[in-house]
Amino acid sequence: MTLTVTVCAPLSMDPRPTLARMVADLDVDVEICYRQELLPRQRFSADHVGDPEFVRGPADDAQWHELLAHTDVALGIPGDSAAGFRELVAMAPHLRWVQGTAAGTGEQVTASGVDAAVLDRVVVTSAAGVHATPLAEFAVFGLLAGEHIADEAGQQAVHGLEMGPT
Repeated sequence: MTLTVTVCAPLSMDPRPTLARMVADLDVDVEICYRQELLPRQRFSADHVGDPEFVRGPADDAQWHELLAHTDVALGIPGDSAAGFRELVAMAPHLRWVQGTAAGTGEQVTASGVDAAVLDRVVVTSAAGVHATPLAEFAVFGLLAGEHIADEAGQQAVHGLEMGPT
């Protein structure tokens, strides 16, 4: 049996080498499908929606539907939206897992209104918290920098100096 992983969101890099390394030790054959030409172009880094003007032609649309028809695992939700989630589960009868590319995946699933039977067969996870450590580090840096600036301002006030750029 082959497990088919399909990348369903535009990415700034080809994920196939990284994903291949991650699944190399599994006791299952994994096919990783990334058809960048079937996905909208990113407008900016980390844009998982893509160009809103993007439209697939009939031939590309048929290829996209064929790809989804064989998908077991989806990386990303098409259009990063509730409508994209509905389309995905309707077109992918073998779908077992959807990995959202950002926080908010749960809200998209809820807003999609898909049948409970679909949610019984498809595990949905999100990337919520993936940036927690760097954000916490940035917040602590900000607190420390603010304390340093406040201390410097206090020292300048004691000595009758005006606060200027540091």
